[in-house]
Amino acid sequence: MANPMYGVPGLANLLGDKLKDPKQLPLIVSVDAFINETTALSDYIVPDTVTDESWGMTSPWHGVPTKTVTARWPIVNAFWNEKVGTSRNTMTGEYYSGCPTWYPQKLADGTPLEEKYPVSEWPLP
Repeated sequence: MANPMYGVPGLANLLGDKLKDPKQLPLIVSVDAFINETTALSDYIVPDTVTDESWGMTSPWHGVPTKTVTARWPIVNAFWNEKVGTSRNTMTGEYYSGCPTWYPQKLADGTPLEEKYPVSEWPLP
């Protein structure tokens, strides 16, 4: 999880246009938990775990005068939840996936919200 296009001075000016050109580099795959200046140039972003989902050892930034190490442990189980995976939506009757995901808004009969009320007709932007 690094962002060299942001963190290395002058790199964006030096390589930015070249990385956007598929003739120079035909495929960029990034593994990161977040979208940033570097992953925005990627063709594919493979999601990585974040701090709250994994075990690990951390240390402070360089320049701290004392040696310290901190252990971290997962507080979030972001993979599979059997109870959620066997549950149904009370309005549509559809099964939930059991994994974190996004569900589009639907009305009680299962009609997508934007089909009944197009975004262009919403009172606020």
